Amino acid sequence: MQEYNKIDQYMHLLCQVIAKTNRTFVTAEPDDSHTNLYFDPVGDRIVGRWFECEGKQLLLSLNLNSFKIEALNRYFQSIFSAEVIGNTMDEIEMKVQQELQARGLSVEGFKNPMPYEIPAYSSTQEIFSKILEKDLTEWKHYRRLANLTCYAFLGYVQCTTSEVRIWSHHFDTGFYAYIHDDLMVGFGLAMQDKLVDSPYFYMFAVKKSKPLVYEQLPQSENWSWLLDDNWQGAILPISKLEDLDNDHSIKILNEYFKIVLNWFLSQ
Repeated sequence: MQEYNKIDQYMHLLCQVIAKTNRTFVTAEPDDSHTNLYFDPVGDRIVGRWFECEGKQLLLSLNLNSFKIEALNRYFQSIFSAEVIGNTMDEIEMKVQQELQARGLSVEGFKNPMPYEIPAYSSTQEIFSKILEKDLTEWKHYRRLANLTCYAFLGYVQCTTSEVRIWSHHFDTGFYAYIHDDLMVGFGLAMQDKLVDSPYFYMFAVKKSKPLVYEQLPQSENWSWLLDDNWQGAILPISKLEDLDNDHSIKILNEYFKIVLNWFLSQ
């Protein structure tokens, strides 16, 4: 998982330029969802959100083949791009800012810090290098698996109002959804962090009417409960899915979210 974690950190830092573009040009939402991203396994890219430019809509994207930050139009043609490999974060942000300004957009505040802090993975003056294809393939596999599982969950509970996105703060692929009026559930794939020494799938819930009491919990050899002072829920480290084929991984993940969800629903 060491190389996977390095790519998570690499992407988290690099994608802040997309999050800043969202923050600057997309209508703000109370939950900051206007700043979030999406891993597109079909287009092989990470994208932000559509924003207006010169009377048209643009979408900032990280192309995972060429490793360029690209602005795409509604025909998914590249309008401009900024090289990632061989450049620093500051240089990439400056190039994007200059391209947007040249198209008549006000870039005031574009490079301001986001309203959160991410870990200091590296200096903004450190040059981005190329990622080995085999390591990138592994990273994309788990992010694609996270997309599939999140959409399966939303289909299972027939929730049509939630999005599966990468949240720019913690860089987790996930969603939150109201299962019914009294129960909100969050689910997704998180980076390795202070809570878990591995990237992991997570699931938590909040009831409006009363606090959840974590007793008589269902158990599994594949996932466990984490009942920290700051966070309570069920976690499944992706190390449990290593060396498994896709069908087996999906089966384990589906069982995980169904069993944990049913416990939340029973409370």
